[in-house]
Amino acid sequence: MPVVAGLLYRAGGTDQWPWCPVNQKWWRWLMGFPLGFLCTIGRTSWETVLLSTALAGVTYYIATAVFKYGDKSWLNFLPKIWKFIVCGAALGAASWVLLPPFWAFMQVIIGGWAFGFIFILDECGYLHNPWVEFLRGYGGTFLL
Repeated sequence: MPVVAGLLYRAGGTDQWPWCPVNQKWWRWLMGFPLGFLCTIGRTSWETVLLSTALAGVTYYIATAVFKYGDKSWLNFLPKIWKFIVCGAALGAASWVLLPPFWAFMQVIIGGWAFGFIFILDECGYLHNPWVEFLRGYGGTFLL
């Protein structure tokens, strides 16, 4: 699951594919739908799978479309590293519909920590794209 999330998060970066006419952010914004489906398939009834998929789609959309860390982010009032930590925690919090409460809380902490750590490695020059975006998606869904 984290690998799928990492790939979708990376695919949703700006201008990943110059040949693609579609806004590529949709890969990131809608990553909750395949994650919700893959996480619940085979464990519950179809009604629950569809409900979990829909809820995960909404929560991951909010986490990736509302909690942005770019230049146009509404979180720009925060110090830069805290902006990334908040975005990572939001991505981790999107898992609340797929994880038990304790593990969802842990995913919030891991997501925030992962985004902060990746930010530091990126700023120091130890890590660059595509790994930065892939690892953000991976770290934000680590416990799935």
